[in-house]
Amino acid sequence: MWIKKWKIKRNLISVMTKIKAFFEKRNWNYVAIIAIIFGGAVVVYTSCWINDSDRRNIAVGIGTGIITSALVTLYLEIINAQIERKKLQKYKKMIFSPLCDSVRKLYIHIILNIDEYRVREEKKTLFFIPMKETKEISDFFKKMQEIDIESITEEKEKRKLEEFSTISLVYFKEIISQYEGLPFESLLLDNIITQEEYD
Repeated sequence: MWIKKWKIKRNLISVMTKIKAFFEKRNWNYVAIIAIIFGGAVVVYTSCWINDSDRRNIAVGIGTGIITSALVTLYLEIINAQIERKKLQKYKKMIFSPLCDSVRKLYIHIILNIDEYRVREEKKTLFFIPMKETKEISDFFKKMQEIDIESITEEKEKRKLEEFSTISLVYFKEIISQYEGLPFESLLLDNIITQEEYD
């Protein structure tokens, strides 16, 4: 029952976000400015058919004035949109930085545990942070998963593996608290995060 309600709520948010995105993609300010530029161009074009030079000059002046002011407005709109985008990116980074920091702490702790284990086992290579290629560490984890700690009889070997696999719950609790503190639905509705990021 709870899962059904959650799915309905999620689908409703998805539909609302798509409708909002549809209208926001079509920036009506840009549409209005383009229409004004077109109107100015029509005024300049029709001035060619006016025989009276004074009236023609007035029509050309009005037409070019409309086009110029519309182009300046369009330029300012584009600049403001870029500023808003940068502000949004900064805000997004600020919102998610505590969660990213807690994940980074856990990641570093895991790598340090692995490297400590590899030193004890006299492995030649250590994992350095940051890592560009994670395949090697992924392969290492696969090998470690195959080991059945309970079946090892040698106490020293068993202790090494237990120490390697023990990670303080503090790191996980911090990640969970940071994650639960984020208002994902509000961020989605305000277009701060995308539907893909939300999922």
